[in-house]
Amino acid sequence: MYGFTVASYDKRYPLVIDPALLYSTYLGGSYGDAGESIAVDGAGNAYVAG
Repeated sequence: MYGFTVASYDKRYPLVIDPALLYSTYLGGSYGDAGESIAVDGAGNAYVAG
């Protein structure tokens, strides 16, 4: 379960909680796969090695 603490806001308008997704992937297979190293380039791309 998740919860949020919200500061004062104008209740005449709907409250929208819209988090930004920064990274998403599926890593792994049928064996014990794991990332051993990670790097991020200047454009924000992530590279995982393992």
